[in-house]
Amino acid sequence: MKNYVSFLSEVNLDNISETGGKAAHLGKLLQAGFPVPSGFCIKISAFDAFFDATNLNGPVNEIASTIDYSSIREVETKSAEIRELITAAEIPGEITDVISKSYMQLENDNNFPLVAVRSSVGTRDLSHSSFPGQMDTYHNVLGADEVLRLVRECWASSWTARAASIMNALGIDYKMLIIAPLVQVMVPSETAGVLFTANPANGRDDEMMINAGYGLGEAVVSGNITPDEYIVSKKTLDILSENIGNKSFKLVLDIKEGKGNQKIDLPAEDASKACLTRFQVNELSKMGMEIEKHYSINQDIEWAYAGGKLHLLQSRKITGLERIRKARSSEELISEFDTKIKDPPHRFTSRNIGEVLPEVVTPSSLSIAKILDYGFWKINYDLGLVKMKFPKGEFDYVFLGIFYGKAFLNLTEFKNITDKIPGGSLEEIERPVYVDGECDIETTPFAVKLLPGLLRTIFGIIRLRLRIFKALDQAVKLCRERIADNRKLDFTKIEPSEFADILERNTRESMDIMALHIANSQLAVASYDILRKLTRKWFDDATGSFASRLVTGLSTLESAKPSFEIYRLYKFISKSPELKALILTTDSTKIMDILKGGSGVIHELKVMMESFLGQYGYRGISEGEMINPSWEQEPSFVFLIIKNYLQADYVDDPEEIETHQREDRIAAEKNAWSRINSFKRMVFNKVLSDARKFISARETNKALVIKEINENKKIYNELNKRFLKKEFFKEKDDIYFITLPELLVLCRGEQPDFSARIKRRREEYLRNQDVILPEFFTGRPEPVNNVSCEIPLSSILVGLPVSPGCVTGPARVILNLKKDAHIESGEILVAPVTDASWTPLFLMAKAIVVDVGGLLSHGSVVAREFGIPGVLNVIVGTKVIKTGQMITVDGAKGEVYIHKGDVL
Repeated sequence: MKNYVSFLSEVNLDNISETGGKAAHLGKLLQAGFPVPSGFCIKISAFDAFFDATNLNGPVNEIASTIDYSSIREVETKSAEIRELITAAEIPGEITDVISKSYMQLENDNNFPLVAVRSSVGTRDLSHSSFPGQMDTYHNVLGADEVLRLVRECWASSWTARAASIMNALGIDYKMLIIAPLVQVMVPSETAGVLFTANPANGRDDEMMINAGYGLGEAVVSGNITPDEYIVSKKTLDILSENIGNKSFKLVLDIKEGKGNQKIDLPAEDASKACLTRFQVNELSKMGMEIEKHYSINQDIEWAYAGGKLHLLQSRKITGLERIRKARSSEELISEFDTKIKDPPHRFTSRNIGEVLPEVVTPSSLSIAKILDYGFWKINYDLGLVKMKFPKGEFDYVFLGIFYGKAFLNLTEFKNITDKIPGGSLEEIERPVYVDGECDIETTPFAVKLLPGLLRTIFGIIRLRLRIFKALDQAVKLCRERIADNRKLDFTKIEPSEFADILERNTRESMDIMALHIANSQLAVASYDILRKLTRKWFDDATGSFASRLVTGLSTLESAKPSFEIYRLYKFISKSPELKALILTTDSTKIMDILKGGSGVIHELKVMMESFLGQYGYRGISEGEMINPSWEQEPSFVFLIIKNYLQADYVDDPEEIETHQREDRIAAEKNAWSRINSFKRMVFNKVLSDARKFISARETNKALVIKEINENKKIYNELNKRFLKKEFFKEKDDIYFITLPELLVLCRGEQPDFSARIKRRREEYLRNQDVILPEFFTGRPEPVNNVSCEIPLSSILVGLPVSPGCVTGPARVILNLKKDAHIESGEILVAPVTDASWTPLFLMAKAIVVDVGGLLSHGSVVAREFGIPGVLNVIVGTKVIKTGQMITVDGAKGEVYIHKGDVL
């Protein structure tokens, strides 16, 4: 009989080709004297014998060889077929005997029946020794039969869609994979957590970080609680800082049931107590340093205390430290562009600015931040709410702050404004997530001293309301004429100095358009808020669902219009086998060039695309950032969306949606009229009319802002070609790492050497991509290690209800449209933020869940327009929801229910 099993006491790194990385490393640690729980590994020879005895090699290879990895649906379907083959096959008797006997030996030696079945993986050629988080692990397992079943499940987990896709991406033949299940005694921990032998928050090698919670470590590792956090000096083992988290519950082994975990709520007085003694912190720190010395590299260690004894559950290299170490101290992280901290320091937030500037901005986009700040200043200055002149300094702001390359709103300055208006508040910015409609927001009480300023503000608002639509019409006309004039120009014949003049003119006009946009936005927010308060009082509309129905189906929303045209392109393409084949089989970046040289339907599609780009080519992914190309510059994204549609089971027709929403709006309006008297009806009609007009005007105005930015993008593109040719720049995107004033200097004939500052700024830009900042902070923000996602016990995320309806379906988490724009029909879109580029995905989405946003954010407005449920401002949706996970979205209550069970 072959030896299919090895106990950890017999395993070390020499056996990694038989046992995989996890078992080999744990065996090495155990033999070095570290307190690793007992266990045994089912070697790759057992897996091979299992496949040979059950004749699985042929059927698995037949399915595996036909998988089209470009189709997520096919990967999911065929990998599921392979998993079913593996889990349905019987493990040969000689293997089951060995595993059963080893389990009984483990139980007897430890006097404890519960075990974990963990995946220990690698490749036969030793090119990889782990695939963290890709194979399945099962905890709290009781009995030999259950162990055998889960060993089979563990083997099969090498064929989950995620694992198969990663193997394919890494170029690993599945036949080369080692998956050797590791059976280990469960530790019934009273306290557990994670120890980092270098501080992952700042990369410091002379500090260690300990995160700890009561019960099993799963609650800490998954982020379900806010753990206790200790920073420990490596030199002295002193505790440098101690933050006791609110550990509202603990997970314990359900020994009575013999499977699963039990969640136990903790009394408030226990939840706020430290769960580690000083001795335990010291003992953990010493063990961490010994393990680090053993491996000669910083370690991420999972540990547990049971019966007062320390257990080592896992140790692996800390990832991502090098990026953090490039900016070790706060002083090194300060940029030339960062906002100067005032005394006393001001308070900032990332809320309500994420849709405008959601990413780390390049220096070229700082001029846009300045223009946005001017917009906020201008309306409040005109209304007498701000006395100061607009700052002339290039990086001096009133209502904004820039830190780590990201834009924030200055809450202190906004509070100074609301303090001058009776009933004023920061509700739209600081609005808490709520369910029942009422928010406990501090408002300014009336005071006689406010009266003179208040009268000026009231008259200013009246003047603004009287002139704003005419001003918007003039701005639309001016923008249309200028774009038409620009299209007549031959950019190749324009001198750089002329471009400088155009850029300066565009900046002045953009400031006026932005001021108009902020005014429209403020009036839209105010008018919709009045509508919501009215429907709450008159129609018992506690959640705002009725108000939502009254402002949908408007047919005038600029951000929704591109979806109608993309759908028409899709319908035209779907009728032609030649065009379908072109879109489905051709690299999306090459399709436009192919269209330019075609005839017949190819030429027709070219004409249609040129017309589409002429109308909506100014749109783009994260379109407010200069470095991001518009659709006009790179139309490949449009073809990716059409490809999505062609591969989908169905795509909703936006015109049919619009008709349905219009009918629902009219029905809601008639229902409202029937419930109120003639005087209230008059008031209701006026309030409703204002809300609709200003919401529509806000969308139109925002489109003008993006059009202005796109005109500058085209100029930047032309200048970049020339300056690269003249070797003023070395890299193709260097132009985006100088500021607008610096670019104007180049355009007007001076030739300063910007290479050093471009290099420094590029490094800052890349470094800042990994910096995570708090949502609210005072003064200069301190980067955090990671967002601690504290999920309610009921696994419900609470956000802002923006579009009514309740649906259940699989989630599709998309973090970055530039990297991933795939969604299947009927999935629920989960996104960090949305802008107009996301709109075409709404036609396939069953609902939307967005981390940030307000009642009139892009996602809110378009979700209502397309009649899909929406919950925004859930903060941590993209961090806790996984693609394929079943979730229920209640757009009326503002709740997202995360279902327990496997990811599809």
